[in-house]
Amino acid sequence: MKCSIKHGPSAVSMLLALHALLFSTQLFAAPGNKAGPELAVNSFKDDLQRNAAVTMDANGNFVAVWHSRNQKSASSGFDIYMQNYTAAGVAAGTTEVLVNTTTDKDQSFPDIAANASGDYVVVWQSKGQDVPGEATNYGIYAQRYNAAGAKQGIETLINTTTPGSQTLPRVAMDADGDYVITWTGSDASGTGVYMQRFDSAGAAVGSETRVNTTTTGIQERPSVALDANGDVVITWQSQGQDAPAETTNYGIYAQRYNAAGAAQGSELLVNTITAGSQTRPRVAMDASGNFVIVWASPDTTTDDGIYLRRYSADGVAAGSEIAVNTVITGEQYNPVVSLDASGDFVVAWESLEGDGIGNGYGIVARRYSANGVALDVAETVVNTTIAGDQYNSGVALDADGDFVVIWQGPDSGIEGVYAQRFEGAGNFSAGTVDLSLVVNDDTDPVTAGNNFVYSLITTNNGSGIALDLNLSEPVPAGLTYVSDDSASAGWSCALSVATLACNKPYMDPAAVSTLNVTVTAGASTAATVNNTVVVNAAQTDVNAANNTATESTIVVAVASSSSSGGALGVFTLLLALPLWLRRRLIR
Repeated sequence: MKCSIKHGPSAVSMLLALHALLFSTQLFAAPGNKAGPELAVNSFKDDLQRNAAVTMDANGNFVAVWHSRNQKSASSGFDIYMQNYTAAGVAAGTTEVLVNTTTDKDQSFPDIAANASGDYVVVWQSKGQDVPGEATNYGIYAQRYNAAGAKQGIETLINTTTPGSQTLPRVAMDADGDYVITWTGSDASGTGVYMQRFDSAGAAVGSETRVNTTTTGIQERPSVALDANGDVVITWQSQGQDAPAETTNYGIYAQRYNAAGAAQGSELLVNTITAGSQTRPRVAMDASGNFVIVWASPDTTTDDGIYLRRYSADGVAAGSEIAVNTVITGEQYNPVVSLDASGDFVVAWESLEGDGIGNGYGIVARRYSANGVALDVAETVVNTTIAGDQYNSGVALDADGDFVVIWQGPDSGIEGVYAQRFEGAGNFSAGTVDLSLVVNDDTDPVTAGNNFVYSLITTNNGSGIALDLNLSEPVPAGLTYVSDDSASAGWSCALSVATLACNKPYMDPAAVSTLNVTVTAGASTAATVNNTVVVNAAQTDVNAANNTATESTIVVAVASSSSSGGALGVFTLLLALPLWLRRRLIR
């Protein structure tokens, strides 16, 4: 583009350069564009704000929660604060709201969950509150709110077992407002994972339950998700269980429960790669019970990478783990994940030098369709402010795929809480999707034994973005696949049992994409070869009839060198061809 602007006709070249900039899939009309500026969430700036979490209702209204040091008074320690926002990113009040009623000692490490209607619950760990005589230990507490942000009832002690510390709570809520809280608690061999179920009125359902079956070593850092019906998945990290010879390393495990709290099957080993430690798991679930677990794991470098694994509602894994991060320099850590009702999801994490300027940790995110196809070629940098480290992110989606990412980063009070809203696929694919396909060959007829190229031309004639395009080309009998230009054409292709399967994350309205596939005509082939190709998208196509195209190619045999005279041999070959083809060749 620089050469074009410098040396070409100035007006034309500048227009072409501007067109390329505006209509690059990386910069324009891609689902996941930032919606408005980065938000500074906390108004109190005199001390430390950390460990933020976020939840979102179906309409995109969201609530941020975090712990803040010495905000209530000069020596009050940590307390839990929150701020409500509309879907447009407008704060409900000028200042954040104190969540915890008991403010003695520290209240920290909050989590939050909402249902589609916007009712929500906040959980946290509180120091010295459940057993006042054990001033250094923690208990788990919760406070419910309605969609308007009004407290429902009083803060509630969650854990029944109180000896030792109960820490790092997580919470999830179903469509009716029932919720499940999980945490790390003491057991006979160190720590284990516990849960307690609640109905929408905040009444405990059943008793506190230990989640992990294997109790040897340490089980900790649980995460919980619920589907619309109240079915539950809890995941955690377990020491020395997936690779017993590596007694100090961790693996990722999960346990499913039905809505009545009955365990479904045994605990699952999530990671298939067991070398090194797999840590910091998070889980999210769609309305039907399909779920995704993410975690940090050693990658091809000496640092951690981010991995995910998808599961159906019955706990069957959809393949093995998938590497999420494309940037592999520096550490990738602390992943979080959120699914919308349809199963589309976003993974966010902190990436060392992820903002691309070598300035410490940044927050990045990557979006996926429900079938696990990445909708972004690479991770997207979330934070606009890049001074200092940005870390400890949270993410939440609404019903349209709009989402918000929250994190902590430097501010005038040491560290503050920030948020960035993103427009989801629903805002871009509201129009129709109408894919059409044309298949052309570059040579016809082609001599047996020679290569030729099929051009597979896909056009989105609709008014909405087509998501998760899949193109299938069964290579016709008598032809052999040689190569394709998918890497440069924006597709990813793989050949399996003579069928070329290709995927493209999305396609803008009016966009045209040409994929070139090189094949060889077999030496013994002498016939008309029909190549039929099909393309479709994740959405309903309003005119599916033009999603299939066929190109017929004539393959002719090589002229025999033993025929009497070269000219006579060619003449004999011509006579063997149909009249229409003879006319075409000699014109």
